[in-house]
Amino acid sequence: MQPFYVIDRRIRSRVAEALGDTRVVMVMGARQVGKSTLCGSIAEGEHPAASVSMDDQAARETAQSDPVGFLAGFDGPVFIDEVQRVPELILAIKQVVDRDQQSGRFLLSGSANILTSREVQETLTGRIELLRLWPFAQVELEGAGKNLVDGRHHPHGRADSSPRRPPMGYSRQRAMGVIAPISLGAAPR
Repeated sequence: MQPFYVIDRRIRSRVAEALGDTRVVMVMGARQVGKSTLCGSIAEGEHPAASVSMDDQAARETAQSDPVGFLAGFDGPVFIDEVQRVPELILAIKQVVDRDQQSGRFLLSGSANILTSREVQETLTGRIELLRLWPFAQVELEGAGKNLVDGRHHPHGRADSSPRRPPMGYSRQRAMGVIAPISLGAAPR
């Protein structure tokens, strides 16, 4: 079995920053882009929080039957994964953060945008920051810094603003070094 490691996502610092000044932070994105892994890692690291997944049947049923009571069982910050599975939690979250103005009280993740309904939007207006997690960028997969293209075309990965011609020895093989990772795509395999 290969060891498990987390690929550093560029959005991580934005999530941590949002948790420092906003009561509710939601990381949204398509299925399988790494929302649960990213948020779980943050909840175990720089922003310690209890974690619960609405994929867990017992947790989901408890949250659906008594959302306020469910949230009352947590002291301090909470990471709720797959929150879209229990939309009843949104009003209960509003009630909690209206009483407790602590930043970073809730970190939410979900595949579906539960904020499409007008009622839900109005409920959390001014209390939530929404961040979208996209599939892996090639620079994240390669750990190549901020810009994969600059890293591939400039010596030592440095970019400058002066116009440059491709370096001597630029070849079809080197061009394929850029094209191949792009053609692989960004979704997990």
